[in-house]
Amino acid sequence: MNYREVEILAPKDLGTAGTEVIDINVKDVLSSIELIWQTTVVTAALMTAPHVDCITKIELVDGSDVLFGMSGKDAQALAFYSTGKMPLNHVSVKAAEYMRSVIPIHFGRKLFDKVLALDPKRFSNLQLKVTWDEDAANAVVIANELTVRGWAFDQMSISPLGFLMSKEIKAYTPAV
Repeated sequence: MNYREVEILAPKDLGTAGTEVIDINVKDVLSSIELIWQTTVVTAALMTAPHVDCITKIELVDGSDVLFGMSGKDAQALAFYSTGKMPLNHVSVKAAEYMRSVIPIHFGRKLFDKVLALDPKRFSNLQLKVTWDEDAANAVVIANELTVRGWAFDQMSISPLGFLMSKEIKAYTPAV
């Protein structure tokens, strides 16, 4: 087997709002990282924004260096732009059912790119910081769950030249 899924953070209820800091302790080269944000709501009638708006900031950092920095919505848009496929967004209008958004972070030109990928061994303190507000899209969320998984090269000895860095440099305020 040349590739495998790596669990970085098991499904975890994070509470109503805050920032979760996740150490990246993976030794294998990563092609991408996926955040899976899931919420359970009382009713979908109170939806005020897209579900992915609950993830307000994602940062992949090594000490003070920001390697990736975007909101969940922007990261999904970047994934769509680079792959041509929209990441999963499952929205339910039934009471007590879940809504799920997948937010991929790609480090290469495609999944399992052998030239461009993230090699965690080249960093000393690699961390993923996820800032969330479970009520940003729906005011009646009763539970949330964040899962983080990586797609790694397995049984392949590769040495990538680097990785694609994505971060927001400036946020523009649109005029109406």
